[in-house]
Amino acid sequence: MTYRDRLKVAPCLFEVAAKHRTIKFVVRCQHIFLFEPHGLWWRFERLGSRK
Repeated sequence: MTYRDRLKVAPCLFEVAAKHRTIKFVVRCQHIFLFEPHGLWWRFERLGSRK
């Protein structure tokens, strides 16, 4: 992992899933969304953009 503004930044989704890290998104209105990395990896790597 690399660091940007003192935060860990993974180079790819596979690395996040392999290290069992949760992905956290914070939007402008301060809502927080937490994603399980294995599900995201399955969606984008295995299923592709078909759906």
